[in-house]
Amino acid sequence: MTRTEVTAKYGRRDKKASQKNKRAVLNEVVTVTGWTRDNSRRRLTQAANTRQGPGDRSFRAS
Repeated sequence: MTRTEVTAKYGRRDKKASQKNKRAVLNEVVTVTGWTRDNSRRRLTQAANTRQGPGDRSFRAS
């Protein structure tokens, strides 16, 4: 599993989690990826706010 896949997976969990569980998710990501807490937090937030799949509207062709 790549780091991108890891952050996408954990990003979805993090978005729905309580504050206590967000800490646990962040700790897991830091352990799995080897990133710093600051970088992991930033990537989780980005992954949680990115829509993926066939309904992805983040890219609009003009």
